Amino acid sequence: MDFNRKAMIFSVSVLGLSLTIFLFAYMVFGDNTDEDLRTLRQVNMLLCYQLIFRHGAKYPDRAYRKDYLHQEIQASDPGSLSLSGSLQMYNLGELLRHRYIKLFPNNGFYSKKFIQVKSSWMDRTIASALSFLAGFMPPLQNTNPLPIPWQPVPVVSIARDRDDLIAQKRACARYDEVYKAQMNSEEIKAIDERSKNLYKILSKNTGENISSIRDVEFLQNTLEAEEAASWEIPDWTEDFYPSKTLPLAERYLRLLTETPFMKRIKGGPLITEIIETMVARKNQLSEKAISIYSGHDVTLVNVMNAMHILNQTSGKPDFAAALAIELHLSLDHKNDMDVKIYYYFNSEDKYPKSIKIPSCDSPCSLDRFRKVMNGLIVNDFEKLCETA
Repeated sequence: MDFNRKAMIFSVSVLGLSLTIFLFAYMVFGDNTDEDLRTLRQVNMLLCYQLIFRHGAKYPDRAYRKDYLHQEIQASDPGSLSLSGSLQMYNLGELLRHRYIKLFPNNGFYSKKFIQVKSSWMDRTIASALSFLAGFMPPLQNTNPLPIPWQPVPVVSIARDRDDLIAQKRACARYDEVYKAQMNSEEIKAIDERSKNLYKILSKNTGENISSIRDVEFLQNTLEAEEAASWEIPDWTEDFYPSKTLPLAERYLRLLTETPFMKRIKGGPLITEIIETMVARKNQLSEKAISIYSGHDVTLVNVMNAMHILNQTSGKPDFAAALAIELHLSLDHKNDMDVKIYYYFNSEDKYPKSIKIPSCDSPCSLDRFRKVMNGLIVNDFEKLCETA
């Protein structure tokens, strides 16, 4: 073969290889912005991940008096996680597994050093946590001693009377006083006055005494659960649910953290624990990489409203909605780390919404995040709850 032919073959080979490399690079990076590439690089810089989610779809807690689905509700184990709700949580776990698998122990097994899971005392939140974990943390195939792709991961449930983190039912006399004052505020009285005709119609159709936004929130929850169970809700609801009931239910949920004090009592304890976990991880005092909190719609609303990010998410979170708080090594803040927050609207949400942290640059440094949230920190719950 002459020299010119060899040279031509070599040139074509080099050109082909160059085109292959170019096309591969384009497929991987071509449609990404600089910010996208920055995000891709920082995936490997994730140190700590904390997740708060609402339980999956449930059966109604109870029927209203004129509810023709009364028998179905009684036969369904009222208030418990439904089969579709269990699948929602499994799907959410499987979805998030792909995002956070690099935080798992190398052998794929649960270790209390690396992961903690907490739940409120309700059966549906415990069952939701277990369903989530089945999708989130199945064992590696070559290390699994069981005949099913599952491993036991402990879920710590918090007794109702001690729970200031998730269900947030721990007694607080001062909070109760402020809550009553808010329910009797001029704004809420005006809402009730404007809604008198709606309350009258709802009372007539349900057989219940619907006279406040709190009562409407109960009805919203019942109809929401019946609909999630694929039960046919009555025709009379079409003009009111969810178009008129949902805004009132959302207003009631916001009222629970209306004032700075209410935000601190209801959202502060969990935010305090989340910050403490991140600080310990930053200072290498803990290997805890994953913290999971299985809660309720009110858990998410209280935390998000306390953080002033509720307007970026859902006024009444859907079943299996989730808030993720991540701690990253920082490219921007020397000797500090970055805090990032994402919101999943439901278990099918493959592209979570990036949340802007108020009064903080993007990315938000951990030190700045602590300062922004300082007014929510709770060190002595009982002292805060003392009345004058």
